[in-house]
Amino acid sequence: AAAAAGRADAGGGGGDDLEWALPPQGRLTALLFGMTGAGKSSLGNLISGTRVFEVADDTASVTNLDSVMRYEAADGSLLLLDTIGLGDTELDQSKVAASIRDTALSAPGGVDVLLFVMRHGRITDDAIARLIFITEYLWGKECFANLYCVITGASRYL
Repeated sequence: AAAAAGRADAGGGGGDDLEWALPPQGRLTALLFGMTGAGKSSLGNLISGTRVFEVADDTASVTNLDSVMRYEAADGSLLLLDTIGLGDTELDQSKVAASIRDTALSAPGGVDVLLFVMRHGRITDDAIARLIFITEYLWGKECFANLYCVITGASRYL
């Protein structure tokens, strides 16, 4: 994976004048993954400011192998990759892992940020075990520096 976007010192060391900077290629690529019904597509729509990803008020999977799974900003600065949910009972888990892998590999220049999406109230040992399995299976421990957990459906800050 490429290096994640970060903060760059714009003024030479004061600390108060830090600003966000895109990775060297000028595009931030984020992969959204997590349990079925956690809100990955809704988060993608929120980040993109569009409704490109199909969503529903349900814990059932909406994203499938035929879904739109990518959004690219008009100026090319952002690429969002949505994935099939872990734990989808309609699909064999090896197909889910292969789909997540193929989605990640479709990113030109690699993935900068991994966003593991979890729904508040459904943070279980199973969800955490799947997170550990899929990250180590697909990317190894080297991905941890660019891995962020996003909690959806919380009524207040956690």
